[in-house]
Parts: sequence; structure tokens; C-alpha cells
Amino acid sequence: MWRAVPAIPPSASARLSTTFALLLLSQVRLGILATVLFFCGHFAFFTCCRPYLEKVEHSDAAEASLSLLGFGLANIAGTFLSASMLRRNMKRSLGGVPLVMALLPLGMAIYGTYTLVSATSMLGWRLLFGFVPVAWTTWLTWGVPDQIESAGGLQIACTQLAITSGSGVGGILFDVGGIKEVLIGSGIVFVAIGAGGFARFEDDDHSHSHSH
Repeated sequence: MWRAVPAIPPSASARLSTTFALLLLSQVRLGILATVLFFCGHFAFFTCCRPYLEKVEHSDAAEASLSLLGFGLANIAGTFLSASMLRRNMKRSLGGVPLVMALLPLGMAIYGTYTLVSATSMLGWRLLFGFVPVAWTTWLTWGVPDQIESAGGLQIACTQLAITSGSGVGGILFDVGGIKEVLIGSGIVFVAIGAGGFARFEDDDHSHSHSH
């Protein structure tokens, strides 16, 4: 990257106060909140993937490792496919994908004993996981095109906090109620993200495609 990425001179100096000032913008607050909820919901479940494979699917160590490898490959595929979907419809990515993701853990909580349902749901979850962070990051850069670095730094910091919080909450739910409670909790979080995406946006992809 050091050799390939061209040098771009900064247009202005970045200040720490600018990062916090961005939170005064409703668009930034919404994007950050959605990102935090997304990673909380995802890592609450992802932390318990291996216990799910071992206790519900009764997978051995080799089978669980292969499953996790498949999840990683599905995530890479989803990230690559996200670009074409974002060009078609931003609203669908921000609202529709989280709602579909919400159905997957809820379905696993009900029909988790069926191997085909579990395998399809978990691969679909990781595939769709690649879409949403790209969508929210893209939308956030549209909202503050002159402060992309500060907005990106704020988003990354909140994402790290969300990963830690989601993993901790997922562990607590697992200890208190078991894997089914973790699945239901993750599903509820993604319903909230999807509903918020549909409620807030009106075909942002078309408006920005015309502006560019």
C-alpha cells in the first residue's frame, strides 16, 4: 500500500475537537449508532458460534474449524458483493440486509436442530455481514465529505467499543439463558437496525448517483 497508494496532501488540519463536533450532526449520530448496534449484535452471536456448533450441532473440533473457515470466506464474498448492491440501492442495503440478518438467528433459535437450516443461516449471516459496514461507512462519507478522516476515526473507535460490548453481552446472555437467548437478542438488535434504516432513508443511492 505504501508503494501503490498515491500521496494526497491534506486540505486542512484535523483537530480532536472536530471529531467530537461531528456528533452534533444527526446524520453522523445515526450512522455511528447503527454501526455500534450492528457490531454489538453481530459479535454477541459470533462469540458463541463455536459453542453453538459444538453443543447444538454436535460438531467436533475439525468440523467446527471448517465451519468457521467457511464463515470467513462467506464474509469476504459479501464484502466484494456489497459494491454492486450499494450502486443499485443504498436504502435496501441499510434497511433490508439487517432485517434479513435478523431472521437468520431467530430461525436458528427455532429450527437450530436441523443441520441444513443452521449451516445455511450461519453462512448467510456471514455473507450479509460484509454488506452493512460498507453501506454505513459509504453513507457516512456522503453526509460529511469534508471530514471523512475524522468521521472514519470516530466510527472505528466506536466499532471497537461495540465489539467488546457485544462480546461481553453475548457471553452474559449465554451464561444466563443459553445459546437461544443469544440468538434472539442478536435478532432483535438487527430488527431495530433494519427498521431504523428504512424509516430514515429515502433512496439515498439514487439521489447521490444523480449528484455525482
